[in-house]
Amino acid sequence: MPLFVKCIDNTLARDELTVGRLYEVWIANHRDGNYHLTGFERPFSITRFVEAGPADLKAAGRCSNCSAPLGRHGKCPALCEPVENPEPYRGPKKVGRTHMARLAAPVA
Repeated sequence: MPLFVKCIDNTLARDELTVGRLYEVWIANHRDGNYHLTGFERPFSITRFVEAGPADLKAAGRCSNCSAPLGRHGKCPALCEPVENPEPYRGPKKVGRTHMARLAAPVA
């Protein structure tokens, strides 16, 4: 599960970091006190960030359980949250004429 952090200090990095924005951590180097963020070449100090909470992830369009991007209807594609009242499966749906039916049609 990816780790997301929220920037709380952008001193001396105003051109790269934005206060309040979420960033995905690529490598967390706690020994040196650095986060290597996705999309950046240089590491940033851990003291500039706080770990993102469930409310921050939800506001950014990510699942609060697994951090996956939410789908069109605001639901987790990984199905880590139970779906209330799921629609029963009724077999494959027929959409009308199939591609093969159109290919076999006579040419006028």
